[in-house]
Amino acid sequence: MGKGRSLDGVFLIARGYRPLWFANLWSPGSARKLQLTPIPDNEWSSLLDNKLSLFEKDVTRVENECSFWNLPSPCSLVIHYNKKERALVRSFLRQPRSDTK
Repeated sequence: MGKGRSLDGVFLIARGYRPLWFANLWSPGSARKLQLTPIPDNEWSSLLDNKLSLFEKDVTRVENECSFWNLPSPCSLVIHYNKKERALVRSFLRQPRSDTK
């Protein structure tokens, strides 16, 4: 009955910033501060077209580009979300950048 999933890390994506993968989410006694690094629009566009586009497609497993995900090679990254969640991710990734910097 039910499903089990293991959460090995979280991938944080914010438009205009370098994506950040982090693991060891619940290390005892550790406070976590995340710092996002701003990137130029052309670098964001390149990331979107070459790496992040996987999140827009019907891909459920990523087994290459391990270094981008900061995982040891060989790697196997499993993406879990339904069609509605995938559409939400697609709209988030493709929204125009706001000039709030």
